[in-house]
Amino acid sequence: MMKKSINNFRPSCIHDNKEPAYSSTGYILPCCWCDTGFILEDEDFKSIVQEKFKVENVENISEIMESDEWIDFFKFEKIPMICQRYCSGGKLKEVVYD
Repeated sequence: MMKKSINNFRPSCIHDNKEPAYSSTGYILPCCWCDTGFILEDEDFKSIVQEKFKVENVENISEIMESDEWIDFFKFEKIPMICQRYCSGGKLKEVVYD
């Protein structure tokens, strides 16, 4: 479930130049922390973990990372729980549920 965090969220993938990760399932992910055992079933990532974004289905990684879905993901209008966990210091004080 995605939540909108108001305090303490500082995504390392944007602010700390944390590198994207290549998962064993064949996807590029925002970082290694996103590579969980349930990533393919995680509603928080369904927009960027689509069959069309598998590395084997693109000519160039930029097709993935410059897609509308990835651009929208990085707006962080809704923040996946895994991102909140690792990029908020675990100190979320105010959360609005969608």
